[in-house]
Amino acid sequence: SSAGSWDVPLALYIDGYLIEASPHTAEFTVKEGTIGIAARAFYDKTIQFDESCTIYLNSDLQYISDGAFRYSEDNKNIDYVVFTGDAEQWDNVKVDLANNYWLKKLSFNIDGDVDRDGDFTSSDILALRQAIAMIRDINELDFRHADTNGDGKINLVDMYRLKSLF
Repeated sequence: SSAGSWDVPLALYIDGYLIEASPHTAEFTVKEGTIGIAARAFYDKTIQFDESCTIYLNSDLQYISDGAFRYSEDNKNIDYVVFTGDAEQWDNVKVDLANNYWLKKLSFNIDGDVDRDGDFTSSDILALRQAIAMIRDINELDFRHADTNGDGKINLVDMYRLKSLF
């Protein structure tokens, strides 16, 4: 493999396939155009996650190989796996064996779903309000949906924008 195939955060892509990933951030997004995730892409025992991680799978994905997320089963530092497409697109993704553990953590990218329960409801607004008031751990929220204006912060502006979406 050539050095040019590696992306940051550390991920090796070849011909539309994610071959190996070493996410050392709170979020790892499989890049657009990726059609497959290879066996043991997240398995390497030398990978040490720096913190809990949310993996975002793009809607172009067609195939997840046997045991692609097996390492997450041992490490348990992958908190969520979010598919950025809808349920119908997900039904067209072929998922091989030994991925059952992380499939329990799968959710869909739903606008406004701050609390990651799969729906945009008043509980999302409450969760954001509690996080802003420091009653709830901000790390429990989906930052991408909580930061509604994209300024990198979660504050009252985001709560008001979320309420207007509701």
